[in-house]
Amino acid sequence: MDYLVPATVDDIPYEEPADHYCNALRSRCTTEGCDYKFSTGEVVCELCGAIRTRCRSYPAVGSTRCRFHGGHSPKGVSSTVYRGRGVSTSLPTNLLETYQLALNDANILELTSDIAILESRKQELFRQIRASGVSADLWLDLRSKLEIFNKHRRAAAGGNKRSEKAMAASLREIEEVVAAGYTGAIAWQEVYDVMDRQARLAEKEGRRREKAATIMTEDQVRQLLGYIVNSVNTRVTDPDIKMALLADLERLNL
Repeated sequence: MDYLVPATVDDIPYEEPADHYCNALRSRCTTEGCDYKFSTGEVVCELCGAIRTRCRSYPAVGSTRCRFHGGHSPKGVSSTVYRGRGVSTSLPTNLLETYQLALNDANILELTSDIAILESRKQELFRQIRASGVSADLWLDLRSKLEIFNKHRRAAAGGNKRSEKAMAASLREIEEVVAAGYTGAIAWQEVYDVMDRQARLAEKEGRRREKAATIMTEDQVRQLLGYIVNSVNTRVTDPDIKMALLADLERLNL
C-alpha cells in the first residue's frame, strides 16, 4: 500500500517512547539477510522493499544518541571539527538565558562597556598600589633597613649575642618591605596590561563608530527614497517616463 510509505526520511515515524530510544535513522536495512546500505535521503530498501527504520538502542549517558550513532562523540567546543558555530547546544543550562539575551542585544558590538570595565579595574589597581605604600620612599626605607641589618651582622660576627636577635628582627622587616614591593610590582604589571587592552579596545571602537557613521539607517533610506519619488512626481512631466521611473523605484521593496 503506497500510502503507508513515507515520502521522505523526515516522514519516517519515531519509535515510542521517543525520549527513551536513540531514534537515529538506521544506515542499513534490518531485514534478515538483506543488509542493504541506505544512501542519504533513501526511504525504501532497493533490494527487499522494506521501509527504513529508526534505531531502538538506548542513548548514551548525556546524549540523545546511542554509541553506534555518535552518542560518545565529543560535541560543541570539545569536538575536533568545531568551527565556532552552534554553541547554544553545548552551553551549560545556567548560561542559556544570558546567551539568548546577548543574541538579542542590539548594542552587543559596542565596546564602550568593555572599556569602562577595564577603566574600573585600572582605578582599583591604583587604589591597591597606594594602599601598599609602593613608592620611592619604600625603597629608601628598604635601604635604611638593610644598613641596620648589616650593622647588626657585623656586630654579631664580633661575638655580640644581642646583635644576633636584632639582626633577625631587621631581616623580618626587610622581608615585609620586599613583600610589599613585590605586590606593588605585580599590580603595576597588571596596570600596564589593562592599559594595553584598553587602548586596543578604544581603537576598535573608534573604527566601529567610523564605519557605522558611513552606513545609512533604514529610516534614512526611506527618507531618501521619498525625496526621489517626490522629485519624480514634480519634475518629470512625461507620464510614460514618470510611470517607468516610479515602477523602477517600486522594485526596490523599501
